[in-house]
Amino acid sequence: MKYEVIEDFVDLEDNNHEYSKNDEYPHKDKKIEDISKERIKALSTKNNKRNKVLIKAVKEDQKEETKNAKK
Repeated sequence: MKYEVIEDFVDLEDNNHEYSKNDEYPHKDKKIEDISKERIKALSTKNNKRNKVLIKAVKEDQKEETKNAKK
């Protein structure tokens, strides 16, 4: 599963990596397999320090369409 950032945030559990809206989560140097299900759940719900949904799941082909639309 891929995720897209919907709200700018700094990932306190990833060396303060900064994410901007529309970025892919996780960044290219981090594998999704290395991120706990609990962390994904926290970021994709309001159950985090910001009390905001920060990422959303996207289908593989949906992410490609978004990239192509930006070109």
